[in-house]
Amino acid sequence: MTFGQWETEVCSENQCCLFSEKLLPELNVMLRLQVTYTVQDSIVIKKITCCQNHILNLYISLSQRIRHPETEQIWSFGAVKNEAVCIYGSRSTQPFPAAGMILKCGDVLGVLMDTGIANEWSGWRSRRTADGNAPAVTAYDPVLMEESVKGKEIRLHAGEYYPTYDIPFEAEGKNGASAWGRKGYGYLLECNVRRVPCRLAASAAGKRVLDRTFETCGRQVIPVLGMAETALIEMYWEEGAIEPLRLYEQKKEARPWHSLRQNEEKSYRYFFFVDNFEVNLRNLRKYAQIHLAEALGFSGTAAEKILYADFRMLNWQAEPGLGVPLCVPSIDYFEMYFRDVFWSVNGVEDKELNETILGMIKNTIDSHSWVDNIITPYFGSREKIDNEINYLFIIWNYLNWKRFGLAPDLERLEGIVRLLLNRYDPQRKGRIKINNPQSLMDVMWQAEPSYFAVSQGYYCLTMKTALALGIGGVDAAYVEDTRREYASYYGEDGEGRKYLRTFPGNRLGEGGGDLDILSCLDLEPEFLSLYLFDESLLGKEIVTDTLDRIPVFEGCMMPIIACADGTFFTKERNPFNGGQFWEAGRYANGGSYLRPQYIALAAGKYHGWKPADELMKKRLKAEFEICQEDPVSMEYLHAFGQPEKCSGHKVFAWNVFVNEINRWIRRTIDPGFLAGEDII
Repeated sequence: MTFGQWETEVCSENQCCLFSEKLLPELNVMLRLQVTYTVQDSIVIKKITCCQNHILNLYISLSQRIRHPETEQIWSFGAVKNEAVCIYGSRSTQPFPAAGMILKCGDVLGVLMDTGIANEWSGWRSRRTADGNAPAVTAYDPVLMEESVKGKEIRLHAGEYYPTYDIPFEAEGKNGASAWGRKGYGYLLECNVRRVPCRLAASAAGKRVLDRTFETCGRQVIPVLGMAETALIEMYWEEGAIEPLRLYEQKKEARPWHSLRQNEEKSYRYFFFVDNFEVNLRNLRKYAQIHLAEALGFSGTAAEKILYADFRMLNWQAEPGLGVPLCVPSIDYFEMYFRDVFWSVNGVEDKELNETILGMIKNTIDSHSWVDNIITPYFGSREKIDNEINYLFIIWNYLNWKRFGLAPDLERLEGIVRLLLNRYDPQRKGRIKINNPQSLMDVMWQAEPSYFAVSQGYYCLTMKTALALGIGGVDAAYVEDTRREYASYYGEDGEGRKYLRTFPGNRLGEGGGDLDILSCLDLEPEFLSLYLFDESLLGKEIVTDTLDRIPVFEGCMMPIIACADGTFFTKERNPFNGGQFWEAGRYANGGSYLRPQYIALAAGKYHGWKPADELMKKRLKAEFEICQEDPVSMEYLHAFGQPEKCSGHKVFAWNVFVNEINRWIRRTIDPGFLAGEDII
């Protein structure tokens, strides 16, 4: 059943609390609705609370219209001027939920949403299944925020989904299939694209309703017929290129899915701000993020607020009806990657979130004590590979014990430590060989075990953490052996330069010799040791010499990895697996990643490396200025500062760890570090 506009029946004296209730006669349920408005600094917080005490469970959805009589035009995070389209939800690619009105007086009114964990929404677009990733068919939360240009209003929705049903259809020959259509229903085809480019076409009543060319292989869900039409659907495709799997029928009317249980309240929060600034896309995006962080109670510099807001808007509810968080790297993901979520969740001082996410990861551990890299709520994950996740799990447990007093599961941790010892160093010599650098450089898998500085550093740090936890099988002498091996990667190259050598024995140089390579990732374990224990693994000389050798482009861009002479890899000579390659300065071939660069520079600052402060400030500023219209947290920037070649992942989660680094520096080294500096 659907209700129209609810009218206020009772309001408080100060007009900040509205109350109403309605009888649902078909169910004999009295539904109560209360709306409260509070002011927090410059933010108005609107809280909508629903309750009922008559039946065990009532499914509800909520829609509301936001209007202002002086509205000149509508804006959103995607554009200054909008057409009537979905601007945030699972059907949208807009990366941040913000919209509002530009008023005739010139003020900007902004409408913001609480996190998906708090307001029970997500950005479900795909699912991980036993057959691999598959697009989501049923549309949950398709339109959380939309605008109406004609009506000059913003519409907010919560708890909506479109029921979708698998219906039978039969192929008629090799290049066609058909199914009956019904008025008021939409149809989607799930297919497996086997060869590209290829074309899929569909007609209804002699009218072409679909004509699509595919450029990538894999499973796809394609809208075939709109909800206003009805006719026999006829589809055509090239034999062998497309395999039709299922046809789905989707109802036009949205249904409720949020559960309002008996005697339990359900609340939704929305935030409103009024500000005055030059209206352009950059400023709308900048201040939407800043004001959201403020609404969520975060204080810090403007840059820190943006990093925090971007992370929080990627905190979703994991699945419909499953009240656990999902912290994704960006809206282009539908699952948690351990190596990403470690940095993002540890970037906020949130005990409950840290405990919950680490508990979900713990549930992936198998009988061999292997931790999983991908965390999905229902289908589970099957990615157990030799990367850094087992190290990070032990480190995270220690962090939660140290910060929040959460007792670690020592039995579990002992099993993981035994796994690491037996797998990587059965002879207990302290030096490990592995097929990849065990870091975000997961595109460098080698055909045979090799030596990598960052892997050795992480192994050393993990053994040091295990010793601190009192885990058996690790003693101080063995930890020192692993530390000495980590430091042994420091030495001279063929040109007399001294630094941590990233990948000795790579045989990528002239005549099969070794190419001199360095990476700021090699200082990540050093930083974490300083952060966890206030103890250095490498010492001042190694850290500062390595930082002296890492090239800097555009005044602040340190490449994630590069040749020691300041050049980048070529297509003919590179360490990337599977024939992968990127142009110089882009992605793995020298892209500038804020988080790992900031970590390396923080280690340098600890050891008194003089350029650290200026480089940290400049690199943080560049994050929000290289792409002028995108003052957001990004996966990486192009080393040469070319905005069109920066990462497509905009509004990225793991850079929020920069805020934790700033807190650590202010706590332990420099109380005034970047404090109060609005560098953007």
